[in-house]
Parts: sequence; structure tokens; C-alpha cells
Amino acid sequence: MSFEFERDSLWSPRARVVIWVTLSLVLFPGMLKGQTPVDEAIGLYQRGRYQEALERFRELVGKETYAPEVLYYLGKLEVDADKSLEYRRQFLSLYDQHPMADEVLYEVAQYNFALGYYLTAAKDYQALLSKYPKSNFVAEALYWLASSKLAIGAADSAQFYFQRLVDRFRESPMASWAQLGLVDAHFIHQAFPQAQAQCRAFLETYPDSPLLPVALFRMAEIHQAVGEREEAESIFEKLVDEYPGTYQGQQARQQLLEWGWIGEQQDKQQVEEGKYAIQVGAFSKRANALNLQTQLSADGYQVEVVKKAGRRRILYLVWVGNYHSRQEAQGQAQILEKQRGLPYQIIKK
Repeated sequence: MSFEFERDSLWSPRARVVIWVTLSLVLFPGMLKGQTPVDEAIGLYQRGRYQEALERFRELVGKETYAPEVLYYLGKLEVDADKSLEYRRQFLSLYDQHPMADEVLYEVAQYNFALGYYLTAAKDYQALLSKYPKSNFVAEALYWLASSKLAIGAADSAQFYFQRLVDRFRESPMASWAQLGLVDAHFIHQAFPQAQAQCRAFLETYPDSPLLPVALFRMAEIHQAVGEREEAESIFEKLVDEYPGTYQGQQARQQLLEWGWIGEQQDKQQVEEGKYAIQVGAFSKRANALNLQTQLSADGYQVEVVKKAGRRRILYLVWVGNYHSRQEAQGQAQILEKQRGLPYQIIKK
């Protein structure tokens, strides 16, 4: 009597499943036990439970297995600007070839730009362009590099980088920002005809852009600079009528009032619209306020930092939004509190 195995029985579908499970248990014992601690923390972050995620990541500090991810997310979640920057710098010093290193370097550059350290920020943006030329952040880095140059008065250099962005990334959302940057670069050089032509080109190319109020205000400023007051007044009035809740609309109204403009009488309730905001932080250190502003802005919120001088100290308040009513602000505040666990109060601007 003899026994023979079928040659193909070892590789039958059922046998392959058994072999895979056995090897998984031997080689990867944690694979079938569920998520790792860092996976759970990332899951909390992705679901918008930021405070819980922050606490989980803090517990994982010093555990080498998860070090890159822990440092990456702590840099994003820490409200204290110094701690956030420390985590990001530590990440870059240890893992500069990590797939997320370009993003971390970009965030460090953004932090320095927000604090007004424009020379340092420019070096960071240039480092990103040099070390990570295929990064998804190249267009943004070009824009902010140009803006850093513009902030220190290097208009020629700013113009070069704005134009480079427009030429290389025409389909990027940053291209429209760069077009306005070119307007500013020409304006600083007092090259008003070029600034006006560039601004007109923007208005024709991006008629539905959310930056339209900014472009209109720039055009009015150009008219004002060359003594064309009637043209400037006409654009300022357009801003007041069509974009009353924007910063540009408010600035236009202020300028018109300084010129003695009366305008049409508006309903008192309409004038009061857009006066509410959500205060989510009050910091003695400006850097901490700017860090929170950067985090919330990245989530798509309209955020401003307001300096308030008290009797004994100066506070930097973080305000979110520009709401038409207290009820509207309250509804958004509850969403924000659930997402980030931030205490809030509704304030009237």
C-alpha cells in the first residue's frame, strides 16, 4: 500500500490561506491583534479628536518604533509654539529623508514667516526647493519665498519667484496669489503702469476668484497713487457695496469716510452684520497665538490674532470667523469645540 500526495494540493486556495495565517502569526505577531498605539492616535487625529490625539502621542514620546510619526503629529497638535517648533526641528534633524520631511520643513518656514522672521523663513523655503524639488509644497514654497523677499524690500527677487511660480504652476491655486504678488512687486518699484496692467490681467483671468476684493483694492490703491481719485472712489464704493464684510470692504469704507464720503444710508441692522467672532485663545506669548492661528487656518478657518493691552499685561487673542449673528457664531463654535476641544467665547468685534 502506498500513499501519494497530489502535487498541487499544497497550493490549493485553502492551503494558501492556512500558510499565510501561520506565517503572519510567526513573523508578525501583532498584525492580527488590531491597530498599533500610533495607528489609534492617528485615527483620533483624522476624526478631528485633536485633544485626545495629542494626549496619546505624548504618551508615545521616546518609543523609537513610532518616533517619526509621533514627532510629526506632535508638531501639528502642540498649541505651545516653542514645543511645536522643537518637535519639528527634532524630526528634521533625525529624519530629513522621511516622506513627510518636506511638509515639516514647510511648516517650520510658515512658523518663521508668521513671526516676521522673513530672512529665516526665506532660507527655509529655499532649502525646501533645493532638497525636495519634487515636493507637493513647491508651489506654496515659491509663493511664500517671494512674499518673504517682498517683506524685506527685495522686490526684484520677489518678482522673480512670483513669475517662476506663474510660469511653472499655472494650474495651481497659488498662481492667482502670485499674480497679485507681481502687482505688489511693481507697486513697490512705483512701476504703476505695469502694476495696473498686471492687476487688470488678474481681474480678467480670475473673475470669480475669492481674491477679487483684494485685487479691486489694489487697483484702487494704484489709481490713488497716480492721482486718479475718481477712479479710486468708484472702486472703493464697489467694495463697500458688494463686499461689505471683507477686510478690503471695511478699509474702503474707512478711506471713503476720510474723503468726506457719505454714501447711502444703510439699515442699522445691516451695519451691525459681520461683527461676531469666536475667541478660542488668549496668550501672553504672541508666538503661541500665531501657532494656533496657523493650525486653524490650515483647517480652513478664517483666523486673526488681536493684540489687547490690559492694565498689567498684553494678551494676544485668537479670533475665528466674522459672523452675521451671535447664533451663527455659537453654532460654529460648538463644532470647533468638538473638533479641537478648545474653550471659547463669543465676542462682538
